[in-house]
Amino acid sequence: MESSICLFHQRFSTNTTPKWPLAQPFRYLAHNGEINTITGNRQWARARAYKFHTPLIPDLQTAAPFVNESGSDSSSLDNMLELFLNGGMDIVRAMRLLVPPAWQNNPQMDDDLRAFFDFNSMHMEPWDGPAGIVLSDGRYAACTLDRNGLRPARYVITTDNIITCASEIGIWDYQPDEVLEKGRVGPGELMVIDTYQGRILHSAETDEDLKRRHPYKLWLERNVKRLIPFEQLPESQATGERAFNDSLLATYQKQFAYSQEELETILHVLAENGQEATGSMGDDTPFAVLSQRPRLIYDYFRQKFAQVTNPPIDPLREAHVMSLATCIGREMNVFSEAEGQAHRLSFKSPILLYSDFQQLLNQESPYYSSITLDITYQPTENNLETALHILCETAQQAVNSGAVLLVLSDRNITQARLPIPAPMAVGAVQKALVDNNLRCDANIIVETASARDPHHFAVLLGFGATAIYPYLAYESLAQRVDKKNIVGYLCASHAQLS
Repeated sequence: MESSICLFHQRFSTNTTPKWPLAQPFRYLAHNGEINTITGNRQWARARAYKFHTPLIPDLQTAAPFVNESGSDSSSLDNMLELFLNGGMDIVRAMRLLVPPAWQNNPQMDDDLRAFFDFNSMHMEPWDGPAGIVLSDGRYAACTLDRNGLRPARYVITTDNIITCASEIGIWDYQPDEVLEKGRVGPGELMVIDTYQGRILHSAETDEDLKRRHPYKLWLERNVKRLIPFEQLPESQATGERAFNDSLLATYQKQFAYSQEELETILHVLAENGQEATGSMGDDTPFAVLSQRPRLIYDYFRQKFAQVTNPPIDPLREAHVMSLATCIGREMNVFSEAEGQAHRLSFKSPILLYSDFQQLLNQESPYYSSITLDITYQPTENNLETALHILCETAQQAVNSGAVLLVLSDRNITQARLPIPAPMAVGAVQKALVDNNLRCDANIIVETASARDPHHFAVLLGFGATAIYPYLAYESLAQRVDKKNIVGYLCASHAQLS
């Protein structure tokens, strides 16, 4: 047997027990690294499955689900790549969708190329994590790295027209005088070899072709709406009045288990200095499941992926590869690219300010119609399970009626009404919409008093929330501003967001 292309993988798994079904390469790729976002990628592949349509495979939906959830992260990535390639997508666009470079904060990136990545990010999230990937579809052989460049990839081209690309130099026996060119694939870069035309294409060439396929920049300018930052709004629109007096605020803080430590050493410092409070690393808090005191539902969750193989990422010094940018709107078929697929509402962070939240609720376009769903219940009438079933049915009916923004709110607590824990409500609605092929036609916005720190936000986002409005945290800060307890550079207008 002869072939112009050979892919191989020679490394033992770090976090899983070696098994023959997990041996690499898979059908299209071999992967060195770890897709940290794999749980979310698999869940969104399941949620998005009903949106995939291509004339090349008329009965494509009969093959769903398209991504296995029992194999390795690499095998799931290979499944998604196989779907894209067999659906008519070329290998370059497929990999730029799945493993894109850091494009949001790159000042040197061409605006047209940025528009390409922006447009496609609306309908496909990145498969992120340390990744050195080699792949082939029979004609093209390619190598790409993750946006952080957390795995090495070096290539050598010799005089006998052999190209080797691997995580180490020296996998092929050659003499120094036989080397025509050698180098490395950089973070977020893609190197492609076209065996039909005998060409080597680097990222600059492949990206130049991608950005010229459609007028992405024009589509975005015409159709994408962006929330106005509060600094640019008149004060009457940027800030709100306090909704709670001190007595009612204390009631809400007790209901949602606010502690004096959180108010004094975390929220207060954050509001006054604009930075998190200085503290030691690690978390020595007893496990919630072993605690004898009531704990928030957030405390029962921890990060799932193994961090042993990944270096720590500093979000300040490495801000160029970080982005919290969020967009809402209906997702469309990723196999089709058209101007009508660019109707999205974009904002800088999934953690909403008062002005952001009000702008979301007051959109006049049918592309962003909203409905508020109460996530409190009356225990004398329904138990928690029944309340969740009612919430899910209401959410499904709302989406079927055209609602795009589902606002789950726990504001309506009283002596007779208890809140459904926000993560539970989000997870239940997420699952109900996925099971009924509705999730990618709607977005879940959470207006909750329970969330106030990054772990809480991470749990809600992990369960399916698109954005979060932590109104009680803002109310608590507004009270401290009114009482002159906060005297930093943050003025009252920053805190009075209720």
